[in-house]
Amino acid sequence: MNFKRTKPFLLATAGSTVDGRTIEDSWLKDIAETYNPKTYGARLNIEHIRGITGEKPFRSYGDVAEVSTALVDVEIAGKVEKRLGLFGSFDILEDAKQLNDAGQKVYSSIEVEPNFAGSGKAYLMGVALTDSPA
Repeated sequence: MNFKRTKPFLLATAGSTVDGRTIEDSWLKDIAETYNPKTYGARLNIEHIRGITGEKPFRSYGDVAEVSTALVDVEIAGKVEKRLGLFGSFDILEDAKQLNDAGQKVYSSIEVEPNFAGSGKAYLMGVALTDSPA
């Protein structure tokens, strides 16, 4: 495969999302603690659609290589809040880079399993490349 590693960037922040869901602090901490692509590799997809073939547009565009957490400043209604953020690096295929360079699918949206394999810990199952971040 011809993957290119990205620098770490913000994938998600804890708290309420614009579409009415809540990303729990504990999920992000669990993901940073337990994510291991050899256990279960989170793939990159378009708009949370997992294709059944290797054909565009709904195929995989790479993999999540590593994740970490850090506090980030989030401004909401003129107030700055500190929230836990999940950062990640991707191993992307050239198609993903081309989309990003064209200003398409420039945001990420995480896919979380809150109780991975009965472990009681949240795990990162995938990341969507999207134009509509939550």
